[in-house]
Amino acid sequence: MKHTISVLVENKFGVLARISGLFSARGFNISSLAVGETEDPSVSRMTIGVEGDDKTLEQIKKLDAGSKFRKSFAGTEVPTLKEVFAFMKGKINAYVDFKAGSPEKFAAILKEYDMVEHSVVYSSLEQAAQLTKINSAIKVMPGIDETKLLAPLQKQYDLKAVETNIASLTKEYVEEAHRLGMVVFCDVLGFTDSKQSIKKAAGLGVDVIQTDNADIAIKYIKNMNMKKN
Repeated sequence: MKHTISVLVENKFGVLARISGLFSARGFNISSLAVGETEDPSVSRMTIGVEGDDKTLEQIKKLDAGSKFRKSFAGTEVPTLKEVFAFMKGKINAYVDFKAGSPEKFAAILKEYDMVEHSVVYSSLEQAAQLTKINSAIKVMPGIDETKLLAPLQKQYDLKAVETNIASLTKEYVEEAHRLGMVVFCDVLGFTDSKQSIKKAAGLGVDVIQTDNADIAIKYIKNMNMKKN
């Protein structure tokens, strides 16, 4: 069975190898791994796609996922997707990064927790096609970096949102996506997560900026709105 787990780790030499070893020693095969910075420069966020049985998942859930981040979070367990949706239901919308797993099971969980209308799902084009075939109401958001591909792919997959990175972002890209009725997400996580990147994304009119420096983004956007008024 495939699972996606998100953990916070200290930025120390060898931490990636130790985390990988932790999973492999317990019978998990890592199918995907993404690492990004957080607001705290000493801490990184790891999103791990793994394969293993439910017994092994229970072992992972017993790990203390919070003490390495801050003492006040000591004892916090790694939550499952169902637990996260149960907490979010009726309170907040979700941005879900779906990189690995069963599209059928994921779509069923979205429906079970009434999160279909309250979630945007980042995925590959192949996964987007699978999810919308299962439930056309699921709002998928594939990564598309070329402006010329927006129109044909929007028509093919009936896209409501699209994601691109800061390096590929242009005024023409944003204008074309908006013309097609799509919301534009821009990822500036990792080494591109800077004041300059946030200014560029906000200045070009993207709808959502994915950043770990939320304070910088909020301050800049507020200043932009004040100047407009």
